[in-house]
Amino acid sequence: MHKNIRLTLLSVALFSAVPYVSAEQATSTVTHTKTHKTVHHTAQTKHATASKKAEVKKTVHHTPHKTAHATAHHAIARAKPVAHAVVADQPQIASGSAMVVDLADGKVLYASHPDRVRPIASLTKLMTAMVVLDAHQPLNDMLSVDISHTPEMRGVFSRVKLNSEISRRNMLLLALMSSENRAAASLAAHYPGGYDAFIRAMNAKARALGMTHTHYVEPTGLSPSNVSTARDLSKLVMASRQYPLIGELSTTREDEAQFSHPNYSLPFRNTNHLIFRDNWDIQLTKTGYTDKAGHCLVMRTVINKRPVALVVLDAFGKYTHFADASRIRTWLETGKASPVPAAALAYKQEKTTDMASNEPVQSGE
Repeated sequence: MHKNIRLTLLSVALFSAVPYVSAEQATSTVTHTKTHKTVHHTAQTKHATASKKAEVKKTVHHTPHKTAHATAHHAIARAKPVAHAVVADQPQIASGSAMVVDLADGKVLYASHPDRVRPIASLTKLMTAMVVLDAHQPLNDMLSVDISHTPEMRGVFSRVKLNSEISRRNMLLLALMSSENRAAASLAAHYPGGYDAFIRAMNAKARALGMTHTHYVEPTGLSPSNVSTARDLSKLVMASRQYPLIGELSTTREDEAQFSHPNYSLPFRNTNHLIFRDNWDIQLTKTGYTDKAGHCLVMRTVINKRPVALVVLDAFGKYTHFADASRIRTWLETGKASPVPAAALAYKQEKTTDMASNEPVQSGE
């Protein structure tokens, strides 16, 4: 009980607005925790670093712009792994890893442990939706709710009744908008060639997109064996531009689903709180959570009038992934960033230690 109260209070603190500080102030806070020797060395090299930054800025200014989708995909695929240490002048985040990529030119705008392989929970459902749409089956076909091929679904609560029916399009809506696990499992069960063929298609699609550190074993994300990286998921978000229906369904705020056999209706709501905020232009989104994956978020959105893929993985509080997304956006737009509360960083370290033990997944969406 005390741990749950602590997590709730921490989550609210992370999501609340906090005063902005400059990138230099944030850097100073981080540097203060290092040894006296490091601080002294930083002071000695400050002037030289400033000169180098001026030279880099001049060089970037004269770099010709590259072209569209093919160049962007190539740039992400060829990008060198980012060092595990967070770059000094970018904001610190509470989440385990994150990445923001400009979809127009493939430039990496922010990266924190982008190549760290992690369980991705219900972010899996974006690939599930792509594979469904690649099969070109009629969207108005009525499908029965069938989870018999997905053992990860055993014991997982859902309001959706087994064997009831709804259209394939609405199955996609429920899987993407509200992360309904039974909908995702049912979509795989009704795939041409069957469930196993569906899983093979998911992994084949990942390979085709250059997602070299991604692997799927089931369509919902409940299994911790569904893994990826922030960099790989940026490639998936880029590919999502070829699937406008996924963008439409995933950004639907709320809807009421009508089922038959038996007849009943259920209200559903989007799992991304930022969808309900008018100051975000979100064109595609998916959230995810399991005990092992933490809270996860991907979005195709607009920052500084540029189309971007934003990925946040392994967040340790109910609202941490949303707070980190806002923190990164503010930094990209203003050069300022709100600090991460010390309690959040301490909890992050504690959770990292806890993850070393192989505890079973207890819950998820």
